[in-house]
Amino acid sequence: MNIDLTGLVPSALVPIVVEGGVRPQPHVLQDWLQLDFLRTSAKGARDWLPDIISCLRRVPAETFRLDRVYEFGPELKLLHPHNLNIQPKIRQQLQILVRLGLLERLTPGLYRKTRRFG
Repeated sequence: MNIDLTGLVPSALVPIVVEGGVRPQPHVLQDWLQLDFLRTSAKGARDWLPDIISCLRRVPAETFRLDRVYEFGPELKLLHPHNLNIQPKIRQQLQILVRLGLLERLTPGLYRKTRRFG
């Protein structure tokens, strides 16, 4: 049996083997549990949250401004062509990540990745 992983964003993958070595089980489990909320989330969240997480993983700073995330708008528009409200959707997804404890909202428009973000 083959499993096609091409539709998954990199942040949705949980590596078990890295550089030829098996990762410790607690590390694999931690990565798995970090994204387990997607299993029970509404379809809209399952579509958008992995894409937003993937964008945030490419922001090197731990603390970032909302404008920095807006820079991914054209890319997100290509992934979600039927959504005509990209910036409000980005804000909504950041709020969800704050609720899940993956981000902290420091001030309006300023966020910090938490240790749970990874």
